[in-house]
Amino acid sequence: MPLITVGVIAYNVEKYIEDCLESVINQTFSDWECIIVNDGSTDNTLELCAKYAEKDRRIRVISKENGGTSTTRNSIIESAAGEYIFFVDSDDTLPYDALEQCIKGGEDCDVIIGGFNVLSEKGKTLNRIVPEDNIIAIHDFLDSTLKRSIYSAVWGRMFKTDTIRDTRFNCRLREGEDIFFNVNYLLNLINTPIRIKTIGSTVYNYYIRSSSVTHKSNDTRVRNLKILAGEFEKLYENYKDTIDQSCLNSFVLNILWFCRQHYNLQGLIKKTDPFFKGLMLRWVNKGHLDDSEIKDIKFILNHTQHVANIYLFQRYLWSSVKAKIKKALNR
Repeated sequence: MPLITVGVIAYNVEKYIEDCLESVINQTFSDWECIIVNDGSTDNTLELCAKYAEKDRRIRVISKENGGTSTTRNSIIESAAGEYIFFVDSDDTLPYDALEQCIKGGEDCDVIIGGFNVLSEKGKTLNRIVPEDNIIAIHDFLDSTLKRSIYSAVWGRMFKTDTIRDTRFNCRLREGEDIFFNVNYLLNLINTPIRIKTIGSTVYNYYIRSSSVTHKSNDTRVRNLKILAGEFEKLYENYKDTIDQSCLNSFVLNILWFCRQHYNLQGLIKKTDPFFKGLMLRWVNKGHLDDSEIKDIKFILNHTQHVANIYLFQRYLWSSVKAKIKKALNR
């Protein structure tokens, strides 16, 4: 049995799949299998994947009808033989020692989260995000995920397979499936002694490509936001009695973030959707928010995006000034 299953999702990526697979094959750590799930590609992706499978026995190719990212990743979870799973998008690559760094840095851990490079399509490094070595309690990690203070993608992290078997990607979602998966995964394990660690090593190369920019219509995105918000509401109801107050408040803020996303699209949508107005009002009452936060939310509800942004910017400036005055007084 291999130690790591590298799971690659592939759909019409004939331009990038070879670079991705070469970066897997050239890893300094060799005890891996690579499962490539071809999601009904209509270009030469499947043929290229098959060529690599012929060259290296550690590579397996699964081909299925097009069903989207979630169904593809679920196929990887169901087929993985490794002790760990590491997800890779087929238009990205791995640094040569990514798997080795995860194994070395995350010994005896159930989730290992590394750093990543953000690269342009031409390979120029635009940013590098690398965490410190740190063991994180599951409630703290859930709180950070809900607040979006830690990146929510499933790539760039390695999961112990036994802990992930009972969690699946939500096939109703077309956006936001990664954060929903991560939250659902953590909630499934909330009362277990799971060990989560961030490591100070770069383990992923994320490329910003013109082909990966979303071209969905705003109406489609709003429909997806509704589904995503509804699924998070279900999670909240299922687990509200098992998580601490900080996480409950973060759940509320996460739901309100979906509402804010809708209002960000408001200028391109003819009429504000009452679904989001009702959602926001309903969730404001669930959290222990202070009066100023509730005031901000209600202002956003009743004004255009442009006016709301000016108001919030002024509030931010005033908050910054007050913080500086308080800091000066405490010296």
